[in-house]
Amino acid sequence: MISLALIGFGNRAGKYASCLDGRARISVIVEPSAERRLYAVSKIGIPPECCFCRFEDFVSSGIHVDAVIIASPDRTHYDYACRCLRHGWPVLLEKPMATDAAQCVDLARLSAETGVGITVCHELRYHPYFIKLKELAGDPALGRPLTVDWTIDVGLNRMMHSFVRGMWGREKDSAPIAATKLCHDVDLLLWMLPGEPSEWHLAGERKFFRAENAPEGAAARCLDCPLEKGCKFSAVDLYLRRREWISNFIPLPGESVDEMLHRILRESDFGRCVFFSDNDVNDTQTIEMVYPDGLRAVIRMDCIRRDGERKAHLVFENGEIDAGGSTITLRRKDSAPETYDFSGIIGSPLHAGADKKMVHEFLDSVTSGKTTRTDLSSALKSHLICIS
Repeated sequence: MISLALIGFGNRAGKYASCLDGRARISVIVEPSAERRLYAVSKIGIPPECCFCRFEDFVSSGIHVDAVIIASPDRTHYDYACRCLRHGWPVLLEKPMATDAAQCVDLARLSAETGVGITVCHELRYHPYFIKLKELAGDPALGRPLTVDWTIDVGLNRMMHSFVRGMWGREKDSAPIAATKLCHDVDLLLWMLPGEPSEWHLAGERKFFRAENAPEGAAARCLDCPLEKGCKFSAVDLYLRRREWISNFIPLPGESVDEMLHRILRESDFGRCVFFSDNDVNDTQTIEMVYPDGLRAVIRMDCIRRDGERKAHLVFENGEIDAGGSTITLRRKDSAPETYDFSGIIGSPLHAGADKKMVHEFLDSVTSGKTTRTDLSSALKSHLICIS
């Protein structure tokens, strides 16, 4: 049985814990929030004496673990990962692996020196949709790629919850949005396309979610706002009426869901008007990657539409690929289009099972010592691009 320590017990940690099979169990949780430690006890049945506020307390406890999952806030990733490597524990590390380029390089160095592996959570590489897109893009008959236009629609609800009101809304608490969100997209393109870019350019700004764009008469909190009923940015509508994006909220002892949501709307950042929040991360962002052979790949981020999809148009010497929503269409020269439909799985939980495949491959690596599909060395370039 593989014994795991889980550092941080938030949304992603809960999902990774749900992906474990009979080979592994959570033996330790390190989580500074007392509420979340109590929640972990009830959620996954771990004994209270195995839940620790500090990493040092876990180490001094002497509890044996074979590997560690790090899903703590972004700015703690580097420090925790370094400590785990020095203890000889393989790590499944939530992205971004670190919040500056020097830390990323240092993690790669330390992993190589210790011989202890790190798997970075680029779970989309395990998604059937993107596996198929990579397969099609790698068909030699298409010739070399010439241009790539890639759009990530973050999705309005995700943008408001995570990158305006939430913990990724301020760079000092996390990292630039290119690192916390677009690193998935850069990683996918580096994984799919031959070679590596020789140069890259990032441009973005906080353009929309600013106080000067607030409608006249808007209040600082949605509960107090006379415009709330007709506002598409309403936190009251998102959390209280629609009950969306609430799975990571934790009720106090004896508190009902309604009571919890009213408390959160009244007291926390999640109840603030999106125009009067303290967010400072970009809400527009582009990344252009230029390859030595002339290929240009451009990634654009959209944050206002509700669909939350990725769309791509890839042009090759002998054909093109359109990907978007749940379909991928390949058009070869002088051939009928080929369409691949993933509508049956695209909205399935855990990224259509990709999270589970990634966790299982990590567990395989713990026992075998083999590298995984998303080992740190393969994820390093995307991080250096996004954090530059």
